[in-house]
Amino acid sequence: MKKKLAIIAVVLALGLSLAGCEDGYEAKEDSREYIIISLPNGEVVEGKGEIVSWYSYGVLTVKIGDKIYKTHSENIVAIKEVKE
Repeated sequence: MKKKLAIIAVVLALGLSLAGCEDGYEAKEDSREYIIISLPNGEVVEGKGEIVSWYSYGVLTVKIGDKIYKTHSENIVAIKEVKE
């Protein structure tokens, strides 16, 4: 009986610890920012754009103009102006 309760407790604890995990998020409508992306070939792309989604392990989907880029967050700088 104690073994069953211990197993149930472990399963419950694991289930609750994973409850906050997400695969990604969808950006809000007001997410327009000035974005700079460093591409693997050394090219730098920059302009007004938005972060469309953010996936596991720091992978972002970014839209600048009519093009969509999917890259790691280490290759992106997003600048948003704060209104006071």
